[in-house]
Amino acid sequence: MMNKEPKINPVTKSNDFVGIRIEDGEINIYVPQVFRKETNYKRDLLLFLKSISLAKTLVKEKLDKGSNNVDNVWPINSYLWIIKDYLENGFYYNREKVYSNSYSGKIEWKKTMKQIPIYSDGNIIYDKLVTSKMAASNDLIAQIYKLCLKQSIEKIGWVYNYNLKVDVQQIISTSEMISVVRKELNNTFDDIKRMRFNHMLKILKTTEGNKIISNKYTYGIKNYYYVFETMVNKLFDGIKESEKKKYNPNGYWHLNGGRTEKASELRPDTILKNGDKTYILDAKMYQYGCTHSMSDLPDTQSLQKQITYGDYVHNKIKDEHVRNTFILPYNKELDVFKNDENLLRYSNNNLVYFGYADVDWRMDDKVEDYDFIHTFGIDFNYLLRNYKVADTNMIAELCAFIEEKVQLLHFEGVDKFMKLLNSKSILDCDEFEKEIHNKENQEILEGLLKYPNYDCGAIIKYFDEKNKDREPIIKQCELHSCNEMIEYVDSKNGVDLALIEDYLTFIVYGQGYTVGNDYHLVKIGIRIRPYDENREFVHLQFSNYTINRMA
Repeated sequence: MMNKEPKINPVTKSNDFVGIRIEDGEINIYVPQVFRKETNYKRDLLLFLKSISLAKTLVKEKLDKGSNNVDNVWPINSYLWIIKDYLENGFYYNREKVYSNSYSGKIEWKKTMKQIPIYSDGNIIYDKLVTSKMAASNDLIAQIYKLCLKQSIEKIGWVYNYNLKVDVQQIISTSEMISVVRKELNNTFDDIKRMRFNHMLKILKTTEGNKIISNKYTYGIKNYYYVFETMVNKLFDGIKESEKKKYNPNGYWHLNGGRTEKASELRPDTILKNGDKTYILDAKMYQYGCTHSMSDLPDTQSLQKQITYGDYVHNKIKDEHVRNTFILPYNKELDVFKNDENLLRYSNNNLVYFGYADVDWRMDDKVEDYDFIHTFGIDFNYLLRNYKVADTNMIAELCAFIEEKVQLLHFEGVDKFMKLLNSKSILDCDEFEKEIHNKENQEILEGLLKYPNYDCGAIIKYFDEKNKDREPIIKQCELHSCNEMIEYVDSKNGVDLALIEDYLTFIVYGQGYTVGNDYHLVKIGIRIRPYDENREFVHLQFSNYTINRMA
């Protein structure tokens, strides 16, 4: 009798068993730690169990289904169909017409009139009427139905609140039952019957061995991260596997004697293309999304692998704009995240931004956008319910945020990303060179007059040690008078002109000060972002003003 509630067991390690174990009516379901038990939790448990089948889409992962280790997945949809069929129609019996010469049942006139009649007083009399009744036939197919129903109830009957019990014995082997059902399937054109028999076949074919009745069932997998990767790939509409092959970096061994052997290839989880941007999404089944602990974030080895993906896509495939992203599962209802004021939230909290990662050996003047690995959390229950269809809104929000963050990183890392328009910085000029420097600034600003006088947003950001944590200030100006923005800041030690993310930027140097034994200048960036009547940002051309004339 299967009327017990399942016990939910959160699993803390990504490579531990997840799935279902049933023994003597006791049901234990092992779920990732981020799984959330809600009002309709049985629905989510079913979705979780169904998701296990995805493990076979990426690797030939052996599914753990008991001692026989059958290489098929549980046909959960067939279990549900058979149970629903029973609840609506009762036990299935194969019925056929039985004819007899009795006075009960429906008279079959065609068959009756084929008999030799009796003539009496000019009347034709049929003394033996042929009648028909519907009667059950083939008790074996009915028994097989009960066996399939019994197994369905034992495995997922906990979904229903009914007290279901089926008494039936197995009298032939599973392989023999498959032959019987196939014969019935081939002999009927009734659509409902064909559907019923097909579901019965799916159940029989995934039975462990030739015994369908058991008191112990196990179904699950130890490497659920393959499943998580697949769900993320579907939700974020990654390119097809056939197209993704070219994004896999390969290593090679060149052995003594001239022999060359291919090493194992790296395989990014998801490649998302959006316009001219390439987003490399790596799904990581780490526990940060339920612990909020730094120790449960991807390690340095994972960071380096992700940067390697970026290098390959940028340098080998020649994609110009490459972004790196980690996607971690998380539970949006945990207080530790609900109370986190620093968390950036999107898509009704189903997508959140945790922050970004980088490595110190890449922090030079050749830093690339993909050296920053943006890390998001996706609500695990939301993913279970929605992964089958690409979430276009979530994709748009993710891409838009990353692009905005890329620009901010460029601005915040001004020394790494800026392209100086002057021949040299004002700080490196002697008195004579300062005059040339000021003429360069004037010439560049005069060049703006050839463009319409666009409305502009001016972002004022401090970069020096004392003021770097100050929030950016946003002001409005016009392109032809954008230099007036300098009046809002300290410019005692001069101004450089540079490009950051292809936007004209004033690098302003102010008053000097000391922190401990170190001397600093107030340093401010003022980035000018023109936009047109449609509020679309406009990129101006400054190639003619990138000069080296002081020599």
